[in-house]
Amino acid sequence: MSAIYSILDQSYAECHDIIMNNLQNDVNTLYSCILVNRRFCRIFIPILWKNPFKFVKKEKKLIEIFNTLIHCLELTDKQQLITERLINIVELPTTLKAYFKYHSFIKEFELNSLLKGMRLWISKYITKTEINESSSTRVKDSVITINQFIGKLFFNADNQYESMNIYYNDLLGGPSTLFSMCDFVDNDKSFINVNKLSLGFSNKNSTNLMPIITMNILSLQIVLSPNIQHLQISIDTTKEHSQFTYDLINFIKFQNNLKSLLISPFCKNGDFELYFIPLLDALKNHSNSLTFLKLKSFSISINQLLLLLNSLPNLITLEIDLIYEESPNDYNVSNKILNLPTSLFKKLKHLDYSRYLPRVNPTSIYSPYSHHLPTSLFKQILLSSSDNLKSLKIRDTYYPFIKDVQQLCNLNLSHFHLLITIDFKFGDLSSILENLHHLVHLKLSSTSPSYLLKEFERLSFDLTDYLHSTSGSILNHTHIDIYSADNIFKIFARSLPSSLKILEISFLIPQSYLEILLNESLFKLQSIKLYGYGKFGKFKSNLLRIFIDYQKKNNCFKELGINRINRSFETCMKEAKNPFKITKNTSIDDPFYDIPIKISPWSGDYNV
Repeated sequence: MSAIYSILDQSYAECHDIIMNNLQNDVNTLYSCILVNRRFCRIFIPILWKNPFKFVKKEKKLIEIFNTLIHCLELTDKQQLITERLINIVELPTTLKAYFKYHSFIKEFELNSLLKGMRLWISKYITKTEINESSSTRVKDSVITINQFIGKLFFNADNQYESMNIYYNDLLGGPSTLFSMCDFVDNDKSFINVNKLSLGFSNKNSTNLMPIITMNILSLQIVLSPNIQHLQISIDTTKEHSQFTYDLINFIKFQNNLKSLLISPFCKNGDFELYFIPLLDALKNHSNSLTFLKLKSFSISINQLLLLLNSLPNLITLEIDLIYEESPNDYNVSNKILNLPTSLFKKLKHLDYSRYLPRVNPTSIYSPYSHHLPTSLFKQILLSSSDNLKSLKIRDTYYPFIKDVQQLCNLNLSHFHLLITIDFKFGDLSSILENLHHLVHLKLSSTSPSYLLKEFERLSFDLTDYLHSTSGSILNHTHIDIYSADNIFKIFARSLPSSLKILEISFLIPQSYLEILLNESLFKLQSIKLYGYGKFGKFKSNLLRIFIDYQKKNNCFKELGINRINRSFETCMKEAKNPFKITKNTSIDDPFYDIPIKISPWSGDYNV
């Protein structure tokens, strides 16, 4: 029997995929691995470079990535940049190629990230001359030249991408600087394995780039179609593009096996009515395959939304971020909502219904009850999906309807995110939470970081008014205790189910209430993330001690997430028997479930 010397040996091949999948987004561990030895380097560099842009947030790092890509160019191409474009590549050897073909490791291609890095790199390395030519013109001319070199590097038989994010956001150079993937020899070989596609652009300047952008995207569609399983579309322009809109709808329609669709308005504001029927027809083609649907920023009537949902009976994840548009047909929609097939949402596991709100219109000529229709639809979806629904995100507007549903059936939610407005009464939260017996992960976010402080201030005023109203009579101490801020927070803490493991809160919680939260609750908390500290208030060492004491007492706490990490915390952490991790928060709005298409921070205004 041969000896096994390393976890990297082929004898452990079955473990490799599991390890790699867990590490692909852990940049710190990946960097540590490449420093072990050359063998580790050969294994983990390709993982880091699957999409290097997603790991960096600073322009300096973006320039370094592009610098590495320039290093991968042929020697003749680099020499041409130096002699003809006057690029000063002082930090880059011109006699040797890179140790790895880094560009060939990239599997998630992002156009805007690449172009942003290119412009930053050119601006840094271009040599100043006495030639009467503006800096912007020289950058533009250099972009045109480097586009050709980078295109040859990225689009050939060596590169085969799994996903592509084609978002034209860096458009200041005009039509001549636009990058087209289909202009290069053997480009089609790069697209063979693409099954995830993000398409979009933002063009708000005076230059009409619609014709060339349309041509570039349509050329790409011809090469890719019909192999896309996950599709994201976002168009932000004031330019007319009706034919382009129809082309996009047809692209959706003629995919063979579309599983995910994430779209924001791809037509001019107010024109959605013109394209609704073609879009509905396109979605019907995917009634058996589509399981993930996200609709964002459309103005849509309840009747139109019902037609869309009725055509998609296999949805597992539904995100609705829409503006409710009143319609003259709203008067008969209530019955349609009540008569929705009970089986329509049986497969639904994740629902984000946080933003389907009516447009404020006090002069509306339609039914006074029409603004209740979005809430009626929410209640019906919740009733129909109650058996299988695992995660829910809503605005507090819909809070009363959860209570209504809980009176009719059990909700088996394991993940719940509530968006709290300034007018929401904190005391009302307990009545929902105490009946969520399977809850594992809870998020409470507010538009105001001082929401809880203002809420308790309001309670104090209410209690003062009550005391004044009882002057001259026997004080009702029971009433005072019930409506005090301390007691209301205790009730909240006790309402949290024992199953809860992860808690995230975006608003500030005073120290005394953090202690109540941990001491009065029945849960064995493993992780808490506090987003209010750091940006709006300093997380001090005395607050850290609350969690150290909690860990000593319960031996279950594993993670404290805050916005800013203080080095002085290390001294305090030595007191903990089993130290927990202190991590830096990302965003409380990150969904509970996996998003089929993930992009880097450099991919433009692309939050579909």
